[in-house]
Amino acid sequence: MPPVPNANLSQPTLSTPQASTHRAALSVVTTLFFMWGFLTCLNDILVPHLKAIFDLNYAQVMLIQFAFFSAYFIFSIPSAKVIDWIGYQKTMVLGLFVMALGAVLFIPAASVPSFPLFLGALMVLAAGITALQVAANPYAAVIGLRRLGRPRGRYGRAVEGAAYSTAASDTPSVKGLRTVTPP
Repeated sequence: MPPVPNANLSQPTLSTPQASTHRAALSVVTTLFFMWGFLTCLNDILVPHLKAIFDLNYAQVMLIQFAFFSAYFIFSIPSAKVIDWIGYQKTMVLGLFVMALGAVLFIPAASVPSFPLFLGALMVLAAGITALQVAANPYAAVIGLRRLGRPRGRYGRAVEGAAYSTAASDTPSVKGLRTVTPP
């Protein structure tokens, strides 16, 4: 029997069930990249509205950005510990739930209205995004063929950038958010 030339049977092909599972997982992770890129840009759109509602000075306006982006600093290491404890996929699900909790917290913050509650809700939302990013970035690199790990990560970040551009250009004009009138 002649030897099979350079056959590597350990790597999945696109027709195997394992490859289609990787494709589905990559699709979900890509959607998550888009979602958190979009939400990060909506943070910038929120700033002028909160400034008008609460009559904020420059330092208070910067607290909005500080609350959002400090969550990355505060929650990244705890998110990594959660990954060690429950794994990448469950951490992504947990991150989605934390993001949903942060979004729901905007309702009482708007009904009161309370600037500190908005900052807290924004920080909870950003904590969920942080958990997603800490879990999804390495997960995107390890699913599928190993040699394509880096391009998958670059692709995910490109999708995140596209989401940021989409939210920055389309959302304010579609939703009528460009004109802010104080109450």
